[in-house]
Amino acid sequence: MPKETGKIVKIKKARKYPRIKLRIDIIVVLIIIAIGAFIGYNILVSQTQVQTETPKRDPYEVLAEVIDNKNESVAADILYKVRGDLSIPDRVIGVKDFILFRIRFMRYEVPENITVNNETITVNKTYEEYFVNFYKADYLGALLENLGFQYYIQNFSDFLVNPEGISIISNNSYVRKYLGTEKIENSVFEEVEAKVEEFSYTVVRGENTLDVYVKIWREPKYDVPIKLEVVINGHKIELEVIGINLFNFAEAPQY
Repeated sequence: MPKETGKIVKIKKARKYPRIKLRIDIIVVLIIIAIGAFIGYNILVSQTQVQTETPKRDPYEVLAEVIDNKNESVAADILYKVRGDLSIPDRVIGVKDFILFRIRFMRYEVPENITVNNETITVNKTYEEYFVNFYKADYLGALLENLGFQYYIQNFSDFLVNPEGISIISNNSYVRKYLGTEKIENSVFEEVEAKVEEFSYTVVRGENTLDVYVKIWREPKYDVPIKLEVVINGHKIELEVIGINLFNFAEAPQY
């Protein structure tokens, strides 16, 4: 093949770009603005965290406000961690969860008819009790119903284990024993000489029979359960209080 000769190759010249002159004064100003924005952002975030964090309350102050002062505008929020195996009629489930109880003192009047001098008159009778609700883990209602849970109670300390409810579900065949005191440590009540008691009873639900054993450690002033061991048909689940705070209904969001 003959050689190709005489071919002209054009050499492209490098494109010239305009030189950028760095303005040191502008760079310094930009750095100062960036530093100021960073500091301002962190101050704002820290202030927001301080405003939104719930301060830790003395548990006895919270309980006194509801139990002793009978303040109807607040409630005691008591948070428990729950760990173990929950026995329900058709299976056993492993639990690693939390449950929150909100207990509120309520006073209300109910009209009742009474007879005075052979004459029937209507008067308003005043009732006082506590309303209890629970949040965060609805399925744990299966556990609570085997502890005699009721939404309205006369004694504050019965919000978790209710002897009146246990009497109903066990056909009044439960055994309750006081076991003395035991020194325990807890993140809420710290070191306390807890009162210890136990319940044992049988619950029949249709074709299912549940043998229930409950051991409770109570703080000594208000009898609030600090720790709980529940054994249902050989499967154990434990609850321990990890927080107590005051819920103010006046400050709650309105929907």
